[in-house]
Amino acid sequence: MKINFRKMMYVLGALAILASSLGITPALAQTQPVAETPLFSALTWNPPVAQSNEIDLDGAKTTLAGTVTVATEPFNIDDDANGISAYYASPNLEKLGWKQVGITHYDDGVATLYFNEGGAFLSVEFRVCGETSSIVCLKVWQSGPTSLKPAIAPIVIDTNTPAPDTTGTLGKQTPVNGTSNLATSGIVISWSAYTGTSLNRYRYCYDTSNDNACDVSAGAAGWTSVWTGTSATMPTLSANKTYYWQVQAVLNDDTKVDADSGTYWAFSTLTFATFGKTSPANNATNQTPTVTLSWQSSPSATGGYRYCIYESTSSCAVWIYSATTSVNVSLLIGKTYIWQVRGYDSAQGTGNSIDADSGTWWTFSTASVTDFTKLSPANNVLNLSWVTTLSWQANASATGGYKYCISEDGIPCTTWVSTSNTSAQVILLPGKTYQWQVRAYNTGGGYNEANGGAFWRFSTAIVPGFTRIYLPFVRR
Repeated sequence: MKINFRKMMYVLGALAILASSLGITPALAQTQPVAETPLFSALTWNPPVAQSNEIDLDGAKTTLAGTVTVATEPFNIDDDANGISAYYASPNLEKLGWKQVGITHYDDGVATLYFNEGGAFLSVEFRVCGETSSIVCLKVWQSGPTSLKPAIAPIVIDTNTPAPDTTGTLGKQTPVNGTSNLATSGIVISWSAYTGTSLNRYRYCYDTSNDNACDVSAGAAGWTSVWTGTSATMPTLSANKTYYWQVQAVLNDDTKVDADSGTYWAFSTLTFATFGKTSPANNATNQTPTVTLSWQSSPSATGGYRYCIYESTSSCAVWIYSATTSVNVSLLIGKTYIWQVRGYDSAQGTGNSIDADSGTWWTFSTASVTDFTKLSPANNVLNLSWVTTLSWQANASATGGYKYCISEDGIPCTTWVSTSNTSAQVILLPGKTYQWQVRAYNTGGGYNEANGGAFWRFSTAIVPGFTRIYLPFVRR
């Protein structure tokens, strides 16, 4: 039997037209390989784990099997220099074979859904996991090949000359441009919703530099993401300042659309009487480990003050309330400290505030004493005489002499005896275990404990038994 291929082609064409008119979509023929999972090379990734994921496909929930890979380290999504946002922008993912088909917004992040012609789906999810809304964690989920295909055509982007959709606009709303005398805390900024498509998130920036740019060096924290809504509460600001602020809509292709065509708005905080710190002086050295922090009084600080002090290798964690203009703090020797004071206008250090010295933190260092060690009795020695000599190394930086302390083991050592020598004789009880330590002092009052602060121990000998001798009474 002869087959008329020309007639067969006409029949198949007619069937295809009929199927299309009836809304019948044939299953996807998997003629292309699935693209690789896009994992940014500068991040460290955990091994992939099998995990099902529910996706929203054409308005219907569908659960697909797949694998998820999670980046081990959080990162700042608003740090454009790290290249992560650009890598996961939709134009770049399309170059890698993934076309955007959907997006889901969360209170703390966003997940974007992509499709590959090999039949697989991809979800790229950013979720807040740090102290600020810009510090996020990333996980990438990918399904295996499926016979599914989005009924709505994927968003196609010209990957040769990316021309993102920037036709949408947004505008700032409050505080109105030029507003003055705002409280330093609780300022809420708001803006209108972005009118375009493919919105990923919003972000805002504020600084004290009037240059229509986000200048981190001008009292700003850089860009801060806002994942849902069109408002944000700003952190506590300084009094007597003019701030300039801007909002951007960040699109899924990593385009940033400025509110009000790029023009920053301004507002100023309330007037607050300035004041300054007094001691220790900025950059002072050789301070004692017990330091008095002091500052000027501010007429506006009717609610008292709060101070913060920390080692230079750390950061400010706690602001401590003080009703007075000075406090005593106990510190470590040989350390550099940074400190600041704030004045408040409401009870117990609340309400509006102003930083001393226009926000400049001061620094000082405590005096250091070099390390040294105890010599004798050796640690854990036994059967010593009741009269024992304690001795230790000489310390060239011990210009203020030494102090030693000895107590029975288990009893806190509270009495420190001063001496200018490197030895001291002590009279003890028999059959006891003792602990002892030595401190070397400089003239500023700073000290260092021998052996890194570790007490040494020793035991005294037990008294041998003795016998009473009775002499006879002789009458004369």
